[in-house]
Amino acid sequence: MKYGSLFSRGEYVLFADADGATDINSLEKVIQGCKKAEKNGVSCAIGSRYQDESHAERNLFRRFLSLGHNTLVKFVLRNNIKDTQCGFKIFSREAAKRIFPTQHLERWAFDIEVLMLCGAKNIPIVEVGVDWQEIDGSHLNVVDATLTMMRDMVLIKLLYAFGLWGYEDIAY
Repeated sequence: MKYGSLFSRGEYVLFADADGATDINSLEKVIQGCKKAEKNGVSCAIGSRYQDESHAERNLFRRFLSLGHNTLVKFVLRNNIKDTQCGFKIFSREAAKRIFPTQHLERWAFDIEVLMLCGAKNIPIVEVGVDWQEIDGSHLNVVDATLTMMRDMVLIKLLYAFGLWGYEDIAY
């Protein structure tokens, strides 16, 4: 996401998971959300499976994991976003220029770091309900992914808190 965003040229920068779980027909709603949230040329809109207008087909196990993950995100990062992991996010061009040069993580929790950077840089974030469906064929090892996410969330919190990773804007 980082490098593609840094080299993009459009007015908006979209990140969408490769599996196509989020219906592309949700794009217009997410763009409109980004435009409405814009302040001083910056904004971010993220697809959410937890908004009233969303339609998400998930099995019970994934719902349980998601609830646990979202609780951990709120506890560790003090983030009120309901769905950090829906792979459908759009950023105004100016927001992308401020966020992605300072992004460090390239693993599972990069979404959380990016959204934390939005908060640190006063970039408005809005959640927009999207149509989403589970895609068969995922080879995710749930235990490994969960442990990696937990570790990375703690690392994000500590490395920024102690100034080892900075929030400063880097020109590219």
